[in-house]
Amino acid sequence: MPYDLGGAARIDYLPAGVRASFRIPARHVSQPKNFAGPAIKFPRSAVGHPQAAPHRMLAGHHLLLVEDSLIIALDAEDIVGRLGAETVSTAANVEAALDIIDAARPTVAVLDINLGDSNSFPIADKLLELDVPFLFATGYGEQAQLPEDHRGRIVVQKPYTLENLARAIDELLGTHAGV
Repeated sequence: MPYDLGGAARIDYLPAGVRASFRIPARHVSQPKNFAGPAIKFPRSAVGHPQAAPHRMLAGHHLLLVEDSLIIALDAEDIVGRLGAETVSTAANVEAALDIIDAARPTVAVLDINLGDSNSFPIADKLLELDVPFLFATGYGEQAQLPEDHRGRIVVQKPYTLENLARAIDELLGTHAGV
């Protein structure tokens, strides 16, 4: 909680029991709102009948992954590698992502919306300007608030899975690879 949200967590082990206190900054607390745009829903394969994702749907692509959580970034890198990405460049903040874009333009990107005390919208604006296809990712579900320029963007619900990333990338790139 302190790292990802800028909040605080305290746990006291008392003779009467455990006492925990969690503080979340107000900017992360909101009432559910109704936003225009597609609902974020991810159909899953039937239990016992997993559908293999196409192994090479990202063949030849240089993917930019913007994710501020190291564990989640490692998992996402593994998934896009299994989908055939030629290279994966990972950034944990806006400045690092913009530096990567300036050094070697990606061909596709996955942007975590919430980057601790900032968001990935400046990166999205730069990618839009360069005509690089991208999608957003969030752990906050339908509470994701996108700016007007990006309201129609694909949003992947975290945690990442091979299926949800493959479906979203297929929709983004229009590969129709059977996911």
